[in-house]
Amino acid sequence: MKNIVFIGMMGSGKTTLGRCISQKMSKVFIDLDEYIENGEGMEIQEIFEKYGEEHFRRLELAYAKDLSKRNDVVIATGGGVIKSDEAIGALKSGIVIWIDRPDNMIFDSIDTEKRPLIKSNPKAFFDISAKRRPVYESVCDYHFLNDLDEDEACTKLLSVIEKMQKDND
Repeated sequence: MKNIVFIGMMGSGKTTLGRCISQKMSKVFIDLDEYIENGEGMEIQEIFEKYGEEHFRRLELAYAKDLSKRNDVVIATGGGVIKSDEAIGALKSGIVIWIDRPDNMIFDSIDTEKRPLIKSNPKAFFDISAKRRPVYESVCDYHFLNDLDEDEACTKLLSVIEKMQKDND
């Protein structure tokens, strides 16, 4: 079976829904950011602070390529993975689903202090989102609007994934 790969903005629900979907489908769940943190022995925020975004993106690409070699796993990516055509190309070996949550819902729920790209300017979130939305749309196999509560979103997303897998068989 193909991997199921979630893309979308920070705070859109990729990890939460990924964990739920993986549990319901009895699949392994991997959060790309956590995978990088475990591999590098430091948190994403620390990588950004010590080495900068460019270094982090190189790591993200290497780890995305590594994960793309696996089969039948659920992967939640970081919001900026779409900045690398090569990373997206590797992840497209799976089914790519854009988890799209309205910006105001995300902004009201995230801790901006833990988000390196918006820590010093939280309002930059909206600019980042505006730039990334067209890219998410262009690379995804399915666009999922996550404006429901967690249980409803998981149930709805599960039915979408099951239908997509049937169609791909």
